[in-house]
Amino acid sequence: MVVPLSTDAPALLKAPSGDGGCSVLLPHEAMAVPQARRAVVADLSTPLADPAVAAVVDAVAVVVSELLGNAVRHAAPLGEGDLILRWSVEVDAVRIEVVDGGGGALASRDATATATSGRGLRIVEALASEWGSETDTTGRRTVWATIPTTCASDDLARTA
Repeated sequence: MVVPLSTDAPALLKAPSGDGGCSVLLPHEAMAVPQARRAVVADLSTPLADPAVAAVVDAVAVVVSELLGNAVRHAAPLGEGDLILRWSVEVDAVRIEVVDGGGGALASRDATATATSGRGLRIVEALASEWGSETDTTGRRTVWATIPTTCASDDLARTA
């Protein structure tokens, strides 16, 4: 089940996905990126504020921002003008997926020192243990990344 993220709602309504994670439907708009990032952080953060968990959640927040930002800027929306964001806590990683309507080349590049864009996928490469993309037969593309949890995995699993 995918629950829409209302752009005027103060809190995210999330729905469990089939794999034990969460999934939200977002408008294909830049303003959805920070709201989605805050929702993921709130979902994954532990009330104990464990520094190991906080570091993983920070990395997840950056990757969510980069993948969603790239989808808004470079990819087509899904049929109704939306994107899907999914996240799940696995045994040793947090998996993030952004589903869009495809389009636009997906490749990291070397940005110049004065460039105002072009660093996103390099940042994802630095924070994720792996990342990639898959396109289904309808043209829907899923860009995914896994952020290792290492010693924070037990604490994250309790908050999921």
